[in-house]
Amino acid sequence: MLQLYQANLLSEPYLYLSAYFNHYRSEYFDRLLAVSQQGEWESWITFVLNAVAEQAIDAYQCGVELVSLRENYRSRFPNSPAVRDVIDHLFEAPYLQAPRAIDATGRSRQAVYDAVKKLSTEAIIVEVTDKDRNKVYKAPDILALVESP
Repeated sequence: MLQLYQANLLSEPYLYLSAYFNHYRSEYFDRLLAVSQQGEWESWITFVLNAVAEQAIDAYQCGVELVSLRENYRSRFPNSPAVRDVIDHLFEAPYLQAPRAIDATGRSRQAVYDAVKKLSTEAIIVEVTDKDRNKVYKAPDILALVESP
């Protein structure tokens, strides 16, 4: 999948086959060795296709959960378009810096800083820098979904 992404045949590397291969590491190497020593291509191809199938299911489930989470967040702020825009930005970049959110959303500085405050109050984002300026926030629920095995 990464090769398809690098060749611009996919817009994103949707499947993370390495997770599957790491989980079945011993089998992965055994099957590779069987290909090189005994020409057992069929079992190797079956193994890789199982990896693709399992990772596709995982990617789909993750996508469904992300869409649900996004809708949950957006529904909390029905009358706050700037907050909703910043929420949308979080799903593209779950680590947030206000200047980048200003650029990404096209909202005013004040609107973005107000949105950040609301999102922080709701614990949708949490500060990770502990600074007075140049604060960085993360969206832990989003990160938990995209980083889960």
